Formats: sequence, C-alpha cells, structure tokens
Amino acid sequence: GGTSETSPGTSPSTPVHQHTPVAIPGVTPTCQNTGLTEGKKCSSCGEILEEQTEIQVVEHSYVNSICEYCGTKSIATYTSYDEYSRKCTVSDSGNTVTLTYDTYASVVIDLDYMSFDANKTYVFAFGSLAGEAKFISRGITYKNVRFVINSRTTPFDLILENLVLENKDTIITSNAEKLNLTFAGDSVTIYTTKGSDGSKGASYGAFQIGNGGNGGAGQNGNSPIVCSGALEIYCGATVVLKGGDGGNGGAGGNSDSSGSSGGVGGRGGNGAHAIKATITNVYFLNNKNSTHISISGGAGGNGGAGGYGKGLMWIGKTYASAGGHGDDALSSDRPINYYE
Repeated sequence: GGTSETSPGTSPSTPVHQHTPVAIPGVTPTCQNTGLTEGKKCSSCGEILEEQTEIQVVEHSYVNSICEYCGTKSIATYTSYDEYSRKCTVSDSGNTVTLTYDTYASVVIDLDYMSFDANKTYVFAFGSLAGEAKFISRGITYKNVRFVINSRTTPFDLILENLVLENKDTIITSNAEKLNLTFAGDSVTIYTTKGSDGSKGASYGAFQIGNGGNGGAGQNGNSPIVCSGALEIYCGATVVLKGGDGGNGGAGGNSDSSGSSGGVGGRGGNGAHAIKATITNVYFLNNKNSTHISISGGAGGNGGAGGYGKGLMWIGKTYASAGGHGDDALSSDRPINYYE
C-alpha cells in the first residue's frame, strides 16, 4: 500500500463560516435621551455586521398638549391680543370681553403687549381642561383685567409676575378645588377700589313742602381674591393684597320748608376681606425677611351726614347714620398659615 503526500506549505482545507445575521433593535430617541439606529450581528459568533449609529434627541411629542415622553405641558406664549384671541372663545357683551381658554397647555401671556379698550373689562377665563397660566407685566397698572378659573377637578396654577391689578369687582375668582397662586418678579399688587358713595337725598326749598330725602347707602367693598376651594400662595416677590373700602353714605337732603325735617344720612358701606378661601397657606420662596406680603381688609365707609330741617318755632332735627365696619384680611374663622 502506498502513502499519500501533502505538498509542502499546505494544510487540509477548513470550511468557510457563513454568518447568520440578526437584527440589533434600535432605540427610539426622546426629548431627553438620544437613540440608536437598528444594527446587525451574527447569531452564531456574535460578530457585529452593521454598526449602530446615534440618533440625536428630538422635540417634545405632544398628545393633548402633554409630551408623551416626559409629561411636560406644552407652553404657548402670546404677546398680542389678536394672537391670543384666535385661540379662545371670545364673548363680547359690550362692556365685558370674556376670553375662554380651554386646553391642557400651559399659557404665557405678556399683558404689556396686548391692547385693551379702557372702557371695557377683560375676563381671562380658563375652562375645566386648563392647567396653568402665567401673566407677565412690568409694573403697569391694569384696571380692567380679571381672572376666572373654572377648573374643578385638578389644581390650577396661576403665576403673576410684576402685575398691578385694580378693579371694583373681584379680580381673581376660582372654583377649582385648589388654586396655586404664585407671585413672581419684584412686586405684585392686587386690590379692589372703594365702593361707590351713596347719593345725596333730595332737598326742598322754602316754598316746597316736604322733608329732605334720605341719603343713599354706601356700596360695600369687594374682595380681590375669592376661592371656593383651597388657596396656596407661593410668594417670590413683594406682595400687597387689599380688600376694597366701603363707600361713604350719602348726605341727607335739606328742607327749607317750615315744619319739615332734614333727611337721614345714608349708611356707610362695609369694607371687604382681602382673601376669601376655605384654606389659605402662604409659602415663601425666598427668605421671609427679604420677601414681604401685606394682606389687609378694607375700611368701612363713613355714614352720611343728616340734612337740615326748619321748624315753625324750633330748629328741626338732623339725623346721621352709622358708618360701615371694616373687615379682617381674611374671614375670621379661616386663619392664614405661613411657611418657609
């Protein structure tokens, strides 16, 4: 029997390995994390056949104005009345314009860039789906702006930055279960003006028979902040909140007719609480010694002076009503709590 020989420098042949590619799953990028493209590797030996590459982070993906990745609310910023009103349901009664904004999105409104008719009152109303609104100013006094929060099921966040709000009516009205009210910037002032004075009673001359008319009562002041639920105040600015003063009673009318009495002066109106809420807590975002908040109730109006009468043989009596009473900063049975 012969023997086989192998040529010098050669070896027995080795079969070539055939890779079996399988996918390496990609990673979807989010608004916070980068992603990866899909790659490939061999299922047998694990060799990478196609490298994965990085995908940059993406923008927020909003569903009902909530980012599906991180849960952040979308923020819409408006710097003109026309721009904002296009997103609202607008109702104009002639004296009052109501702009109802009903969305999950957070909204930022720069009041200083919006135009208002000084003869009208503007109500920014937020429907049951609204979650947060921020109003910005630079210390301009707004006498015709009010806020109405209708949300009942979720806390509503209202942020006021450097606003000065003045109105005869209540400025902030909320029926939300909880209103988170944040004061930001350097200072925020919210107050209702004095109630109207009572009218003067009618007077009678020497040739007219009759007693002087009674003066009208002064109008009660209004509270600038009224909440049917809990009120949480976050104080990051110097804040002044003041209830409206009561109006003065009108003077009684005079009578120059013999035997007639002067009219009775009208009663002064009552001052109002600065805040009406079921619970009121104040949290200082900065050191309490450097951030101040002043909360005061309105003063009662003065009673009107009685009118003068003229007797046949005597001087007719005059009558003056009492003034109204002032109010505490808050309802007497609802103490305010301060926290740092």
